[in-house]
Amino acid sequence: MDKYLPPSSTGSAESSPLTSASHSRSSDLQPFDQLFTQSILSLFRLMEAVILQNRLPDAKNSIITSFVFSSPFAIRRVWSLLSRTRELYELATSSSSASAPPANPFLAGLSSFGSSSSSSSSSSSSPFLSSSPFSFGSSSSSSSSSSSSSSPSITSPYEGDLGAVLMSWGQCYSYILLTMDDEEFFKEQNHFTLVELQHMSEVMKKFVFRMYWPSQSAGTFPPLRSQHIKFRVLCEVLTKLLQQLYDRDSRRPYVPAGHWIVQEVYQTLMKSGRGHQEDPASDITNARVALILKNIPFLLPFQERVKIFRRYISEEQESIPNRVYLGTKLRVRRDYIFEDSYAGLASSTAEQMRNRIRVEFINSEGMAEAGVDGGGLFKDLITDLVKTAFDPRYALFLPSADGLMYPNPSSLVRTDEHINQFEFLGMIVGKALYEGILVELPLANFFLSKILGKYNYVHDLVSLDPVLYKNLISLKKYVGDIEDLGLNFTVVENELGEGVVKELIPNGKDISVTNENKIRYIYLMANYRLNTQIRVQSEAFLRGFSVLIKPDWVRMFSQDELQFLISGSPAGIDVNDMRAHTNYSGGYHAQHPTIKMLWEVIDEMSPDEQQALLKFVTSCSRPPLLGFAFLHPMFCVHLSRHDDEDASADVDEYLPTSSTCLNFLKLPPYSSKKMLKEKLLYAIKSGAGFDLS
Repeated sequence: MDKYLPPSSTGSAESSPLTSASHSRSSDLQPFDQLFTQSILSLFRLMEAVILQNRLPDAKNSIITSFVFSSPFAIRRVWSLLSRTRELYELATSSSSASAPPANPFLAGLSSFGSSSSSSSSSSSSPFLSSSPFSFGSSSSSSSSSSSSSSPSITSPYEGDLGAVLMSWGQCYSYILLTMDDEEFFKEQNHFTLVELQHMSEVMKKFVFRMYWPSQSAGTFPPLRSQHIKFRVLCEVLTKLLQQLYDRDSRRPYVPAGHWIVQEVYQTLMKSGRGHQEDPASDITNARVALILKNIPFLLPFQERVKIFRRYISEEQESIPNRVYLGTKLRVRRDYIFEDSYAGLASSTAEQMRNRIRVEFINSEGMAEAGVDGGGLFKDLITDLVKTAFDPRYALFLPSADGLMYPNPSSLVRTDEHINQFEFLGMIVGKALYEGILVELPLANFFLSKILGKYNYVHDLVSLDPVLYKNLISLKKYVGDIEDLGLNFTVVENELGEGVVKELIPNGKDISVTNENKIRYIYLMANYRLNTQIRVQSEAFLRGFSVLIKPDWVRMFSQDELQFLISGSPAGIDVNDMRAHTNYSGGYHAQHPTIKMLWEVIDEMSPDEQQALLKFVTSCSRPPLLGFAFLHPMFCVHLSRHDDEDASADVDEYLPTSSTCLNFLKLPPYSSKKMLKEKLLYAIKSGAGFDLS
C-alpha cells in the first residue's frame, strides 16, 4: 500500500508541459494562457448556464461528455491556472489543516514560492498572476488580490468567471472519476499525478470547508442555506468531487495520514462539546457541524466520529424510561436459532427493539437452560444468529471473490420470505450496533456502500467479480473496432439453473456496443452487477437496519469505517489497555501470582494468538474501537476451582474455560507459567472449553 503514497512535495520540478515555459515568473499571462483562458471561459460559461438548469440533464451530459473526451488535456490545463490563482492559494495555505500544505506542483521551479518574498505586496516578485486568469465577481477583486493580507481575499467566489470555471471544471473532472478505474488513477495517473492530486485535494478541501464553515474574519460566502442557486450548485458540485477524491484515498492512500483533518472543526467540537443552548452562537456552530458530518465528515478524525455516534445512541437510550427492565422475552431453541429468533422478533416495532431483549435458551431435550439473562445471553444469541444466518449454506448471503459477504441475488430460491428475512437481519445487525456488541461479520465493500446510501461504480466491481472487471477494463482500452466483438446491451442471468437474458437499457438486445458507446456499456454492466442485481435485498436490509440506526448516524463513515463499527478495531490488541480494564473475581486480584503469570504470557503471545484469546473469551477477535473501557460486560478473569471427590487432583490437568456471554475467562491457578501458557494456548486454538454461566 505504501507504494501508492506520493513522494514528499518539495517543489522539485517534474517534467511536464505545465512545469516549464508556462510557469514563467512573469506577472502576466503568457499569450498561450491568454488564448486558452478566453476559450475555456466561453465554454465554461455555457456549461455553467446548462448545469444550473436542472431541466436540461441531457444537454448537460452531452456538453460535459463532449468536453471531457475531446479535450482531456484541458482538464489538467484549467486546474494549472486555477492553482496559480492567489485566492485559491491563500485558502490552501490557511491554518486549518492538520499538517503543512503540500507545495503546489504547478509552481515547480519558482524559487520565490514559499519564501518571504512571495508574501510581498509587490506582485512582480510573486509566482502568482497579478491579473488573475479568472476574476472573482467584481472588478475590484483583482486589485485586492495583490494585498499582503494573510486572510483569504475572496469576495464572492461563486460569482464571476471563477465560479463558472470551478463549477464546470468540477463537474467535468467528477464525471471523469466516475469512469476512471484504479489502475488509471493510481498507476497510469491519468490527467494528474498523485503529487498533483495531493495538492488539489488540499485546495478543494479548504475551499469546500469554507463554504460550510465561513471565516469569522471575512464574509467570504453566504449562509449555506442561502437561496442563491449558483452558490448552492457550486457547493454541491465541489462537495461531490471532494468526496470522490476521499473515497479513492480511503481505498488506497495517496495522501499522508491526517491530510483530510481540519483542526478548526475538531478544536471547536472539543472546546464546546455539542454547544451550550444558552449561547446564541452554539446553534450556528451545531448546525455547521451537522452539515459537515452529513456531507464531508472525513474532516473530523475517525475516533471523534465514533464518539459522536455512540453519544447519539446513548442519548436516545437514556431518553427511554425503564429500558433495562422492559422489553421482549425470547425463547430460543439452540438447534433452531434463526427460525425461533425470526419468529419472535421479525414483527417487533422500533420501540420494542430499543428495549432490552431477554433470552432464554432451550436445550435439545426441550428444557430451559439455567441462567438469568443480564445481557450476556442476548450477546450470545446475536453472535450465533449472525454466524448462522450469514453462512453461505443458508443461501441468504454469498462470499465475494475476496471472501466478503453480500446478499444472494437468487435468495428467492430459498424461500418466499427472503425479503422479510433480509429486513430482519438488517434489524439484528442494527441492534448489535445499538447495544455495542461486536460481531465477526466481514461484509463486502459494495454492500456496505448500500447501507451507507452510496452508489457503486466500476472500480467496486473488482471485489465482486474480478474476471468481469478485468474484461470490462480490457474493453475500455480496446484499440480495434469493438463492434466486431458482437456485444450488445444485455446481460445473461442465471435463474433457477436457466440463462435469462436481461436488457441493460430498453431494446438493449438490438443495440450493439461500439467504440462510441463502450463507456456507457461498461458503466451499465457494473451498475447491474453492483446495484440493480441486489437492489431489492439491499433495500430490505437497510429498512431493518434503519429501525434502530438512523441513516445520518452511519453516513459519517466510509465503508471500511462502518466495517470497523460492526466488527471492531483492526489495529490489534493493546495489552496495557486490556490489563487496565480487566476485572477479577473468585479470589483473583491484580497482584495474584497466577494473574501476573497470565499477563506475562499474553505479552509474549503473537498478535494472532492474542486475537484468538480475545475471541475465546468475547466471541470477537477484534477489540472495541474506543478501547477496552467500552467492552460490555468488562473483561473478567475468574479463579476456576474444581471440587473433585479426589482432593489430591492436580489442578494442572484442567483447561481454562470461558463464558462469552459475560466476557469471562475461567482460569485455574496453575503451578507454573509454562503450564499456564501451554493450557491456555491449547484451549484457544482448539476451540474447547466454552461453557455457560
